[in-house]
Amino acid sequence: MANDYHSSPTQTLTQEDVVHFISLCLTPGRKPVPFIPVLDDKFDFWFKKDSLWQSEDIDAVVDQDPGRVAILQGPIAVRHSKLVDQPVKQILGDIYHAHIDAIKEAYYGGSDLAIPVVEYLGARAEQLPAGSLGGIVKTELLEGSVMYEVSREGDQLPDGATFLEYIAGADHTWLRALLTSSAVVQGKHLTPNYVQNVLRPRPGQTIIVKYDARRRPQVLTVHHNRPSTPTAASRHPAVTVTAEGDRISVVIFEKRGSKYLPLEFLFKYVPWQGHNPIHEVMEGRNKRIKDFYASLWSVVPSADASGIFRSNFTVEDEVVRDFTQVIGNTAELYLTGAAPMDFAIVAGWQAIVTALLEIDGDLLRLVHLSNRFQILNTGEIIRAGDKIETEAVVNSVLISDAGKAVEVRATLRKSGLPVLEVLSSFLYRGKFTDYESTFKNAVEKPVEINIASPKDVAVLMSKPWMKWSPDVEPLSPGSTLVFRLETHARFKAATVYSRIRTLGTVELKTTRETVVVGKVEYDAVDAHGNLVLSYLNRFGKPIEQPVAFASGGYSILPSSATFPAEVTVPTSNEAYAQCSGDLNPIHTNPYFADLAGLPGTITHGMWTSASTRKFVEIFAANNQPSRVKEFDVKFVDMVLPGCQLETKLSHVGMANGKKLIKVETFIKETGAKVLEGSAEVEQPSTACVFTGQGSQEVGMGMDLYQQSPVARAVWDRADAHMLATYGVSILEIVRQNPKTLTVHFGGRGAAIRAHYMSMTYDVIDANGKLVSKLLFPEVTEETQSHTFSHPGGLLSATQFTQPALTLMEIASFSDMRESGLVQEGCAFAGHR
Repeated sequence: MANDYHSSPTQTLTQEDVVHFISLCLTPGRKPVPFIPVLDDKFDFWFKKDSLWQSEDIDAVVDQDPGRVAILQGPIAVRHSKLVDQPVKQILGDIYHAHIDAIKEAYYGGSDLAIPVVEYLGARAEQLPAGSLGGIVKTELLEGSVMYEVSREGDQLPDGATFLEYIAGADHTWLRALLTSSAVVQGKHLTPNYVQNVLRPRPGQTIIVKYDARRRPQVLTVHHNRPSTPTAASRHPAVTVTAEGDRISVVIFEKRGSKYLPLEFLFKYVPWQGHNPIHEVMEGRNKRIKDFYASLWSVVPSADASGIFRSNFTVEDEVVRDFTQVIGNTAELYLTGAAPMDFAIVAGWQAIVTALLEIDGDLLRLVHLSNRFQILNTGEIIRAGDKIETEAVVNSVLISDAGKAVEVRATLRKSGLPVLEVLSSFLYRGKFTDYESTFKNAVEKPVEINIASPKDVAVLMSKPWMKWSPDVEPLSPGSTLVFRLETHARFKAATVYSRIRTLGTVELKTTRETVVVGKVEYDAVDAHGNLVLSYLNRFGKPIEQPVAFASGGYSILPSSATFPAEVTVPTSNEAYAQCSGDLNPIHTNPYFADLAGLPGTITHGMWTSASTRKFVEIFAANNQPSRVKEFDVKFVDMVLPGCQLETKLSHVGMANGKKLIKVETFIKETGAKVLEGSAEVEQPSTACVFTGQGSQEVGMGMDLYQQSPVARAVWDRADAHMLATYGVSILEIVRQNPKTLTVHFGGRGAAIRAHYMSMTYDVIDANGKLVSKLLFPEVTEETQSHTFSHPGGLLSATQFTQPALTLMEIASFSDMRESGLVQEGCAFAGHR
């Protein structure tokens, strides 16, 4: 075969060659190949086929069972076989030991003493520096310890891997395993070894490793101060690493006042495992992290029976001044003791974080997603001296591919009256499957449904969740209903509710008012959807929502570069942490930032939010902070100390008479967006004044009639009423301005004639008495028609000018309201 296929030892086969060869080996009737060509699901076939090929007569096999013959010995096997009855375990054991003996003989001369011994396998065999390492000063201490002093010059530092190899030493100990293993075992998963991030070299750092008498490491301590503290390394360690038996403890410290609060991570050293010998102890891990943050924030996780978390806060003038100075908001209003809207996160922080601590998740992987401030009482703001009571509730806990999202709503009150609402959403990054702990409480957007036909009436009447008020007239086509609902849901799986309830009121919308005609009561278990919301999504439309400009809006920033909306982020986050109460060490402690896998001590998202919001006050509210009624932002990316931020503001629409401002903040150097959202800014009090009689003209209001469905509905409804009541089309008069118009009273016109005969007006007679007179005395029971005339056209006749002008004003006002231009509480005063 080698002569015929001389290239076979070196030639590379294509996939097609391999498939063809395997198919040849499987050809029925041929003698099978005497080897196993491929390890696949036909292993039994390849393994037995050649040996059993001549014994495939099933009648010749004992009990007609081919499986009884597993291996047929060849001549060589027979020559070396022993005529003894050996169990399979002994046969395989002999093979195992013979293999080991062969390796010992080949590599170690058959001697056990020549075989090297290590604690664990898989360690990297790096070539360690013989003496010192650049940027590191190594000192042997008298008490059996080694001190490593890291240069204060950042450009002299070695890379992290080389540094950790240097500290770990050449011996395969628990310390080498902890410092050099690329991954840590967490339960059934491997995660990157975050201890390496925590112990990476930093300028001015001092590391001490203490050894026992056998030169085995016992304790590693790291001493290092933050940039804002004195240059000398602190006596208290920033990190300690200790081992006792097979247990390793890594403790990171955060200073709060005069105390050092420890956060401990536990690991198990498993050297007998061939790879990844560091296993993290996951039992109680989240609780240890939660207890650390509870101590840091001085809170005790607890809620009353209704799930409400409460806190009290007294507003001090000095705290307000410090806060406004840190966020750079120097508005004149805040010099008088008033606090900016952003201060609500300070006053309500204790209640908000207490609610967060109730959620099962790793707080080190917590991300602040968004924040919304909303003024609840226009006449009230937070001032120095106020005693603020905060009530926080967890609105929802939802699981997604990104992690576990949590929404917390906090209501701030003073003297019992609500002042501000804070709605914050957070994300615990990671994979979660505890759907039974998730839920959602949501106020749904108001939805309007137009009942167009008897079929629509019948469909809605058949819904079991629709409960009609007993004294309500039967619903008729042409009705408009408004649904105001809340949903409360608990989950069983990603798309299955263990229980879902939707409750609320249903209002009938008329031309003058809205009347409650029923309520929604939907309650289901083990549901795969929400029947109520599905119905509303199909047949309704959201109302009372912001209205965006068709043009996309326009920038409200001045074109001049004299007043740019730019700010430089402080080089330290310490000041905001102290004045805001958000003492999360990922913002101030580099060891915690590295522990969380962050690029550095990231700037508080709420600092970025507050620093951005001041530009809304300046440019959108004309330096009148009280006009900003709502501020809602999402945190898109991280901000690092020292970078420069640029904010863009655009007027993009209206929301119930308030200006809707689009807010975006970018890192100026890179253009990366870090924050986006919106603000609602109240306009100054405005009166819309319409001209009176004498300003009428042919076709007035008809452009809006063509463009606006709302305005058209006003005109059409009035025109239908005028035709049915007086036999006159107000639209015809406005559009054509006829000089004469005759109303005929024949047939169904008798009812119209009765209206004319009943109309009166009051005058004072010669005796000073109030007397009623007929408006149309010439119209009697025998009158067949009546003609209106005016030399300048009927649009100039008072009886038609007044309703025409009033209708144009009402239509314009209705269109303005529909477009979000009319402020809440404003109403049409009427035309005289």
